[in-house]
Amino acid sequence: MTGTATSNDCCSAWSGSCPTPSSSSAAAAGCPGPTRHCTASSTGLAPPPGPAWPPPQPWAAVPSGRQHLIGDLSPEDCEDHLGRRLVQDGQPLIGADIRAAITARSHGLPLHLDLAVSRYLEIRRTGRTPTADDFDCSFPALLARTLSDLTPEERHLLRSVALLDAFDLDLATQTAGLTHQALARRLTERPLISENPYALWPYHLHRAIRSAVRDDEHSDDRWHQAATRALAALGDQWTKAAALAPSRMLLVACLRQGLRLARDHHRAGLAHRGRLRLHRRLRLGASRPADPRG
Repeated sequence: MTGTATSNDCCSAWSGSCPTPSSSSAAAAGCPGPTRHCTASSTGLAPPPGPAWPPPQPWAAVPSGRQHLIGDLSPEDCEDHLGRRLVQDGQPLIGADIRAAITARSHGLPLHLDLAVSRYLEIRRTGRTPTADDFDCSFPALLARTLSDLTPEERHLLRSVALLDAFDLDLATQTAGLTHQALARRLTERPLISENPYALWPYHLHRAIRSAVRDDEHSDDRWHQAATRALAALGDQWTKAAALAPSRMLLVACLRQGLRLARDHHRAGLAHRGRLRLHRRLRLGASRPADPRG
C-alpha cells in the first residue's frame, strides 16, 4: 500500500529509506512509512508528529498542486527533479543527455537520483566535465562509484555507522573511534545518509547502502572492534541520560541496538546480561529512576 505526497517538491525529499516506525515510539514522525501520508507544505516544513496527521485527501481536495504516489517516480518526475535539483543562471546545471541517462537507469528510484546528483558534483569538483557515460550504470554500480569518491576517513566512518540502525553525531563519532564530530557532521550532509529529525537518533543509512557497505572486504576483527565501540557508546549515552532524566524509550532503543550488535558479533555473554537488564528495568517502570551503573 502506498502513501501520497502533495507539493511540487515533496518527491525530492523522499529517499524511500524511512522504515515504518513502531507504534510504541513517541518519536515516529517525519516520514512515517508507506501506510501513512507524507505531506510537505509550500514552506518546505516537515509534517508534525502524530499518528493521524494529515487526514487522507481525495484527489479533488488537493489544491491545484501535483499529487504523487510514494515509491518509484515516473520518467517525467525524474526529469523534473533532476532539472530542479541543480540550477545555474536559471537553467538546469545537469545537461539533458545526462538527465536522460540517469532517468533511464534509475527506474524511478529516488535514492538513485540523489546519488547521481552527488556523483555529478563530485566529478565536477575534480575538474572533469561529467558525461552521460558516467551515469550509464545500475544502482549497485553507481553506489560503488559513490563510495569510491569518499576519503578513507569517511569510508571508515561509514562502515562504523553501518553497524547501527540509527545514530546521532555523538554515537557515530564514538563508534568510529574519533575525537571530533566534524567528520560525522560532514558525512550526514551527503545523500548517503537519511535524516528523520523527529526520531530519537535522527540519522540512518538506506538498507541498500548499509548492505553494500557491510558486504565490502573488511576483516572480522575490525568489524568486532567497531561493534565493541558501538556498544560502549550506547552504554555511555544511556548512562549520561539516566543521570539526568531516565527515559524508558531511550533505554529500550539502546538495548535493542546493543542486543542486535551482541548477537551479530557473537558477544553471547553481553547479550545475556543485556536481556537481564532490560527485564529488570522495564519491571521497575519509567516512574522510578534507573541505576546508571546497570
